[in-house]
Amino acid sequence: MFSGRGVWKKKGKWAALRRQIVTTGVVMIASCFVSAAGLWWGWFRPWMLLPLGASYAAMIPLPCYFEAVDRIGWLHAVRNVLFVLIALLCFAVGFGLLPL
Repeated sequence: MFSGRGVWKKKGKWAALRRQIVTTGVVMIASCFVSAAGLWWGWFRPWMLLPLGASYAAMIPLPCYFEAVDRIGWLHAVRNVLFVLIALLCFAVGFGLLPL
């Protein structure tokens, strides 16, 4: 994860960023598995989308895996808007504001 960009070898600011990347990835993967298991076995509950929304919200300040997205301003803005919309959708469903 981000090995091509040299994030793992840097110190200082990148060390904190590295922790945020790993934490966000762990929360994202865990929430995807919980939601998928709930759908698979038929016990899905809307609150299961809250960690997924939190992981999307946490990804907004992180650099993108693809360097071109970070270099092209409008593409980075579109990515961030997409993450905000997905996070808001997950929170709305999770808190029961938007029924499934």
